Amino acid sequence: MIDFSKLINFKYLLEPTPPFPFKFLLPLLGFFGLMFLLGIIIPWVLKRKYKKTPPFEKLASKIQTPFLIFSLLGFALFFFRWQAIVYLGSRVLILLLLLSILIWLISFLIYFKKGFKKELILWQEELRKAKYLKTPKK
Repeated sequence: MIDFSKLINFKYLLEPTPPFPFKFLLPLLGFFGLMFLLGIIIPWVLKRKYKKTPPFEKLASKIQTPFLIFSLLGFALFFFRWQAIVYLGSRVLILLLLLSILIWLISFLIYFKKGFKKELILWQEELRKAKYLKTPKK
């Protein structure tokens, strides 16, 4: 069972060298591994499926960079904890990383709901206009 009182205990969070084999090791490693794979696969699929579509290319870049950065930071923090490097393997850094992932995810969902749909509609209108406007002959 998770003891939530430890999350507000600063002495527990800022312990310089916490023990390595902790109970969330495998789930968090799996989560960061999945983020790494998704950071590679999702943009690749989007770029192959929607070639030459600027809104989807922008969406792919908005997905790829944070996924890869967060996953590599997560792996680095686990390495630091495994090597018992003082303060770099502390619990507060993993907690801050997970909070930053949550904040990025919320901002990405807001962009996807509002900004991406608007960009896609504008791009489709541009295509429609270009279809009916005559191109100047040279």
